Amino acid sequence: MTDRTAVRTRLARALPVPITGYRPTDPLPAFATGWVTVIALGTLALLLLRAGRYDWYGDELYFLAAGHRPAVSYVDQGPALPLLAYAMDAVAPGSRTVFRLPAILCAVGSVVLTAVCAREFGGDRRAQVFAAAGAAGAPFLIFQSASLSTFAVDSLLVALLLWLLVRWVRTGADGLLVGVALTGALAFQVKPLVPVLLAAVAAGVLVFGPRALFGRPVLWVAAGVAALTTVPALAWQAAHGWPQLGMGAVIRGEQLAVAGGIVQLPVHVISLTGPLGTALGLAGLWALVRTPELRDYRFLTAAAALLAAFVGLAGGRPYYLAGLFPVLFGVGAVAVVHSRALFRLGAAALGAISLALTLVLLFALPVPAVREPARTQREMSDRLRFTGTTGWAEFTAAVEKGYERLPAGTPVVTENYWQAAGLEALTELSSVYSPNRGYAAFGAPSESARTVLYVLAGAPEPGWRALFPDATAVAAADRPLGFPGLSAGVTVWRCERPADGWAAAWNTLSTNHFDAGW
Repeated sequence: MTDRTAVRTRLARALPVPITGYRPTDPLPAFATGWVTVIALGTLALLLLRAGRYDWYGDELYFLAAGHRPAVSYVDQGPALPLLAYAMDAVAPGSRTVFRLPAILCAVGSVVLTAVCAREFGGDRRAQVFAAAGAAGAPFLIFQSASLSTFAVDSLLVALLLWLLVRWVRTGADGLLVGVALTGALAFQVKPLVPVLLAAVAAGVLVFGPRALFGRPVLWVAAGVAALTTVPALAWQAAHGWPQLGMGAVIRGEQLAVAGGIVQLPVHVISLTGPLGTALGLAGLWALVRTPELRDYRFLTAAAALLAAFVGLAGGRPYYLAGLFPVLFGVGAVAVVHSRALFRLGAAALGAISLALTLVLLFALPVPAVREPARTQREMSDRLRFTGTTGWAEFTAAVEKGYERLPAGTPVVTENYWQAAGLEALTELSSVYSPNRGYAAFGAPSESARTVLYVLAGAPEPGWRALFPDATAVAAADRPLGFPGLSAGVTVWRCERPADGWAAAWNTLSTNHFDAGW
């Protein structure tokens, strides 16, 4: 297996600037416990301080609603996040800080894991600390910890899976392959995208090696057991018409509207990694390609390229690549720290800039004032990034006002799943439905329900008018600078049951497209 001492000496020659001052006789590095711990604890403290500043994100409340309806799979995710959301709300009901604690711990875990990756590639204490600082200064850390989300957990699990593979290359300990299979199985239960990563890794191993990986019986046994854990979710998906495959087209459309497609992907990745992270990632890729002693790790380069191609061509979210950051930052930190002084000085300057930017963002966001309405999906995405979700109080007040003259137990139907999740979590309304995304699978109103309160974002579509010809507007939330679909463009209608019943209407109304009324 790979000798870390030889790897570190050769990393120097991989960079355009030669590494100097390292003696090949130096012992293998110990873990830089002290400074990495300081960085990790400092990161934890800062993230906890700002955890409650953002109001609830719609997806968070949807995870909570799904957690109250346990299932082996859902339209747009696995069962792990709903269960986690349910558990955190049970610990401290209504606390956003506690609710987001798993996301915060995952972000801190990514910082520590990045330092561990640097050590695995032979990095000394300086490289480990530098790698941890790169992870702590990456803007992705802010997004990862701002809300309880699939990518907050998934990115750490992917990074852990890759680190286990890297460690297996060095040690050959087959128990690590069991860890790879179990980590992949857990990641699948968060969001079923891990097969794409595993396919990219397998392709990289086939091309660059180490092909001995495929000859390990324990890998296939562990992978087989892990595959069995996916059977219930796959059966659910098959029974419901594979809705997660349909979500791919929806996400692609949203991503094109927000981010502009594959041409803009590098820009968005740089916005996630920051100045130092970008430098470390590029240095890591360069070192993996150019260092002979790292040839057994070149599958990482192929995996990164294939995963980036998938994200770009399939229209995936740029943060799907975040699981690669710890490994690439780790090997890049080793290469940079052992370079010439001028090169190290430049990297240190980038590190200072990255940490400063991250601190500014941590304390400045969310921005309290909104000066322009959000009229498009891109504008709404920018608003979410800088202000978070706002307008819940106005939205719930409008719906409750419309409900005042209706009998208790009257169903409420909403246009999108954020609205439904917000009403379920933030009001006393007991019968809330939505034909949007995962909520559509939760069911339609009972056929005995002759009257409903229907919440629309924007003007009614002709098809909706045909289903509810006698709909009467009873309340509204429409502040000019309000949040689309919550405190802007919302009308609450009193509607009678469709002529063909709710089951038929649900088939017509159900959609994966998220409409906030812009």
